[in-house]
Amino acid sequence: MTIEQFYDLISNFDSVIDRAVQWLSTSYTESYFKRIYAAETTALELSIPIIQVTDVVGVLPLIGDIDTQRAQEVMEKALTKSSEYALEYLVIDLSAVAIIDTMVAGHVFKVVDALKMSGVNSILTGIRPEVAQTMIHLGIDFSHLTISSTLRSALKKLR
Repeated sequence: MTIEQFYDLISNFDSVIDRAVQWLSTSYTESYFKRIYAAETTALELSIPIIQVTDVVGVLPLIGDIDTQRAQEVMEKALTKSSEYALEYLVIDLSAVAIIDTMVAGHVFKVVDALKMSGVNSILTGIRPEVAQTMIHLGIDFSHLTISSTLRSALKKLR
């Protein structure tokens, strides 16, 4: 085999290997990101459960931080499930939300307003003392909302 023939063989082989590596990388990357997206979507959906406790009462326990994406999911899930379950009351429990800032409070207001427009009465529960102080310092007005200290007391009133 001459040097030129050897060079042609290596060039062709190199080209085949390049295409194979590119295909493998693309396939792996696409499937990896699809799995990540599916896992994040499932986790997001599971982190916003709406539990029907009676024929007309549901509970939405919020846990963890609320960002813009999660707030939008809360809105969609609250409206969809409240309609699906034919709820008259949705108790939104905030006892496991670590931080309530103006953004989170604004999203809660929007959810409550949207539910009210769909005929569902909202009750907020579990606002911890330090969160209440923060909301007062931020000038957040909750006077038009129904608030109960605990989930248990809200359910007791609705019984």
